[in-house]
Amino acid sequence: EKKAAMLENGLLDIISKLGLAWKVVRAGSLLTLFFTREEVTTFDDAVKSDVSAFKSFHNKLLKRGVYWPPSQFEVAFVSLAHNNEDIDLTLKIAEEAL
Repeated sequence: EKKAAMLENGLLDIISKLGLAWKVVRAGSLLTLFFTREEVTTFDDAVKSDVSAFKSFHNKLLKRGVYWPPSQFEVAFVSLAHNNEDIDLTLKIAEEAL
């Protein structure tokens, strides 16, 4: 959970720094980034996301070796296998992708 919170907070910092309004949703060690300005609490909220923007983000991550879930409607699983360097690298690449 601490590593997922680190990833969440890093993504939120990047989004704010870049002047974006995307939403990060996290529950424990699961999280995802929604390309929408609206809060996401239901599936109906989630389907309003910009899936084209997500696809571009995903492809940029994948090309740099970050294996993010391939669908806007899936979540990333942060586990004990991930270390702080993994989170930092993911955030660096995510910022470049955004």
